[in-house]
Order: sequence, then structure tokens, then C-alpha cells
Amino acid sequence: MNGSRDDELATRWVQFGAFSPVLRLHSSNSPWTSKEPWIFSPEAQLSMTKFLQLRHQLLPYIYTMNVKGVTTDGPLLQPMYWNFPENDEAYRVPNQYCFGSELIVMPITTPGDPKLKLGKVKGWLPPGRHVDIFSGAFYEGDRELWVNRQLSEYPVFAREGSIVPLDAAKVPGNGGENPDGFEVLIAVGADGEFTVMEDDGTGTSMEDVNKVETHIKYTQRTGCVQLDPVQGNSAFSTREWNILFLGISNLTDINVSIDGAERKVNVEQKPHGALVKLGAISTKATTIVNIGKDPSLRSTDYIALLQPILNSAQIEFQLKERIWEVVAAKIPKTAKISKLHALDMDITLLNVLLEYLY
Repeated sequence: MNGSRDDELATRWVQFGAFSPVLRLHSSNSPWTSKEPWIFSPEAQLSMTKFLQLRHQLLPYIYTMNVKGVTTDGPLLQPMYWNFPENDEAYRVPNQYCFGSELIVMPITTPGDPKLKLGKVKGWLPPGRHVDIFSGAFYEGDRELWVNRQLSEYPVFAREGSIVPLDAAKVPGNGGENPDGFEVLIAVGADGEFTVMEDDGTGTSMEDVNKVETHIKYTQRTGCVQLDPVQGNSAFSTREWNILFLGISNLTDINVSIDGAERKVNVEQKPHGALVKLGAISTKATTIVNIGKDPSLRSTDYIALLQPILNSAQIEFQLKERIWEVVAAKIPKTAKISKLHALDMDITLLNVLLEYLY
């Protein structure tokens, strides 16, 4: 095999593969060209492991999108201009794509800045608000922007109203079995619905497989999520359910009912949202999760997002001090931006700061 070792490039390829139709690592009889995550640097290994596990969690979403692809001739990956043909910006981001109906991916395909330890990509967000599924930060759409990410992160966005079902197991087992629990990502701000599709592994065509469907609906006006009874012959009588509301914090007024009976639930605050742990639910039940009328995305805590980035940046301490003084100051954002421009810093670093300030 040709080429040379590059831990950053290998990691970005794994991340890209996690949001592709096929993710496959190649083995080798050479001690130098194998692709197992544990042969790379600790930072690369941790990131590769995270995204390989995430890929397995994405199987319910990917399978559903593939079923829809067969019935509608719509592939899992679609260029932005397919969905936004009237927007000129959609034609200026040839590497960016829609991953299924709910996600937008901006692949990082160039080496990161050696001083800032960040990879970057110029992307475009369609009109509306979009949430970074890893940080919970929300972005106003209808604009082009530079997006910067450390090696442990990747630019993947869910628009308002998106519903993304995941296998709840953080470290899934081998194979592609139907999960015994789901973790559903929901981006509030607009109505949304999604039907999770499964089969039992029998049959050789769409006509003779045992179809199993679970419908999920989110209504923005009421702040309600409804999990409908399973349609079809499910192999499960009960399943564990978690719902992660992206970009939401302090869910204190939450009500859950299962077939009309109230259930107490646990809510865990995560860096990227609020996780509602519903527990085991009968596949024949109707579940309603109410988080309050017309919920909104929280204001992005850009201080918390910028601190680790600035900390790892290989730049002068004095410049860090001056940047932090501006970022943390209790002054309008317009004044902060003006002051940052006046520091005459590297344009790449300035773009990083502006991404989160905006």
C-alpha cells in the first residue's frame, strides 16, 4: 500500500465513514499499514472509537433511510442542491451533503491548523435554525460560514424539528441486531415526525419481509413527543426509551404518561442537551412526553465552547489573555467583535472566535 501515516487524516476518514453508506476499515499483513484504532495516537484512537461506536448507534436511522431509499429512489447521501435547488449557496458546497432526511454533514477534508489544533471547513446552512448534535450549540441558518472542530468532533447538524433514532447502547455488540432500546435525538423549534423501520431478518425482498414500524411525532406548539404503539410483529414486548432534547437545559416541568398513566422519569443534563430516561415501555403502549409549551433552544454558551479551544491553542499566553478578556467581558457582541478584530490575530483564529460569537 502506498501513502504515509497521518493520524489526523485517518481519523477524519473514519468520521466521514461514520456518516457514509459504507464504513469499512482495512486490515493488512503489514505491521505498518493496518487501520485498527489502537495502533494510532491516544487522541486519534479515542476519536476513532467514539465515531465507530456512534456509527453502530446510527443503524436504526440508517436502516430506515435505506428502506425509504428503496421505495422513493432517494439515496442516503444527497447533495445540498437536491433539496435546495433555488439557493445558489447550495451549489458552492460540493462536499457538503444531507445524511438522510434529518442531518447535514460538512466533511473536514483538509489538514488542521497545527497551532490551533483545529480542522475547518467552509459550509452553508439552509434557512432556519440548526443544532450541532455533538455540542448542542445552535446556529442561525441561511448563511455561509467557517466551521472549526477539534479532532474529537465533527460538523453534523440537525435542523429544528429533526428526529434521529439511535440504538441506546453506547457500546453495541457485534452484528446488526435490532436494538432492545432507543435513544432519540430531537431538535425542538418546529414540528417533526419519524417512523423507525425494522425487520426480523427474514425474506429476500421488500414484499416479503416482516415490517415493523414505530412512529414518533413531535409537536412544537405543545412541546409534546408521542411514541405510538408498534405496527407489525415485533420480537420485543418492551423496550427501553431515552429522549435527548438537543440544545435544551433545565427541564424542570416535564410530564410523562404511558397509556394515560403518569410515570416519573429521570432527567440528566448533558453538554449537548437534556436526556429524559423513560425506562421500559410496552411496545403496545402510547407514550406522551410533555416538556412545556413552545420550548426554545437555549442560548449557546460560547464561553464554555471557546475555553477548551483557546486552552489547547499553541499561541502566545499574552494573546490568550487579551482574547479572553474580550470574550468574557460584559459588553455587547458587536463591541466584542470590534475589539477582536483590533487584536490583529491570525485570520483562522479570528474565524474560530466569530463562529461561536455569532
